Amino acid sequence: MIRILIIKTSSLGDIIHCLPVVNDIKYFVPESSIDWLVEESFADIPRLHPEINSVITISLRSWKKNLRKKTSWMGLYKAIKTIRHNHYDIVIDFQGLLKSAFFTLFTHGDIHGFDKSSIREAAASYFYKHTHSVSKQIHAVVRNRELASKCFEYNLLDQSAHFGLEIHNINNFNLSERYVVLIHGSSKRSKQWPLDYWQKIIQFFNVLGLRVLLPWGNLEEYQVSKALRKTSTNCLVLPKMNISDLANIISG
Repeated sequence: MIRILIIKTSSLGDIIHCLPVVNDIKYFVPESSIDWLVEESFADIPRLHPEINSVITISLRSWKKNLRKKTSWMGLYKAIKTIRHNHYDIVIDFQGLLKSAFFTLFTHGDIHGFDKSSIREAAASYFYKHTHSVSKQIHAVVRNRELASKCFEYNLLDQSAHFGLEIHNINNFNLSERYVVLIHGSSKRSKQWPLDYWQKIIQFFNVLGLRVLLPWGNLEEYQVSKALRKTSTNCLVLPKMNISDLANIISG
C-alpha cells in the first residue's frame, strides 16, 4: 500500500479543482491510499469523495485570529501529530504556499510540488524534495492533474476529468419546481460581484420561470441574500447549512 497525502487547504473552488487528481491517482496507482489536508471550513468537500481514506483538518484562518487561545494551538498540534504518525510515502502540495509547505516538514516521505517558476510563492518550492514544472497558463484542473501525473510518472493522454463526489440526494425542502442555486459568497472581497450583477441574473431566471435559491455561510452573506430576495418573489433564502447539505440541494 502506497500512502499519499494531498495538501490542498483552501478555498472552495480550488479544492474542487483538485478533486480529479484523486480519481487519476487511483486509476494509475490502484494500490494507493489517499489522505487530504484541508481547512476545517472546507473539509466536507473531500469527505464527499469515496476514494479519500481520511481527511485531516486544520484551522489556520481561525488560528491566526486567536493566537492567544490554547485551543487554537491544540488544533494545530493535533493535525501535525496525525501527519507525522501516518508515515506517508508520497506528499504532494497542490497549494503552493509557504503555509501549506510548512506541513511537509512533519512528513517522512518524498515531497512533491511545483517548481519555483510554476508556484504561487517561490520560496515554498524549497520545502520539496521533487519539484515539477507546470504551466501557469492552463486551467487549474489540468494544472493539478499534470502535477500529479509528473509525481507518479503516468501519462494522462486524453483522460477526462472526473470529480468523483458521492452525494446522497435528500431534498429536505420538497422543491418540486425547477430551480437554480446562486452562490454569491466568496472568501475574498475582490472576487465578489456587485449586487446589480446578481439582480440581473435573478431577473433572467425569473423570465425562465426558475426558482432562485440563495445560500449563505456568514452574517454578511445572509444580508446579501436578503437584499437579493427583494429582486423577485421567486427567490428563497435558504437556512444556514454545511457544504454537504448544500451539495444535496445543488445535486437536485
